[in-house]
Amino acid sequence: MNIVYLNIDGVIKPYNRNNYLSHINEHLEVLFSRKYKIDYTKYSIYDIYAAYYDWNKQALKLLKHILDETNSKIITTSDLRDKENPEKIKDLLKLHGMDNYWLCDTPIINTFSNQKITEIEESLKSLDVNNLLTKDNANTAIKILKKNF
Repeated sequence: MNIVYLNIDGVIKPYNRNNYLSHINEHLEVLFSRKYKIDYTKYSIYDIYAAYYDWNKQALKLLKHILDETNSKIITTSDLRDKENPEKIKDLLKLHGMDNYWLCDTPIINTFSNQKITEIEESLKSLDVNNLLTKDNANTAIKILKKNF
């Protein structure tokens, strides 16, 4: 089995995309609970809406392709991780039919200072970087993960 360490922002959620804000008053949390059979009340409604509306469908499709082609599982490194609800990312992935790929989250350790996080965010904003998973880098990832080291 291969492991893909996944940081959601910039990989499957476009940086600074917040379309979910226009849907906040739609009360879809009931739909989420009924359709996906998960108690989403234990999570921030903003995280649920962002995962549902802002995660890029094409990037998710490419990620699924990588995972299928390489027999890989996801370990998340995202800020969306939740110490009190360790299966939160799995539940958010379930909104896209990808919960079976989730293995676990990395431990939540606050090793980065706010200054370092700000520096990274500012550099991403200032550079002309396509942070989303694309077909080209999906194919590269598959080649790398299929190599025998």
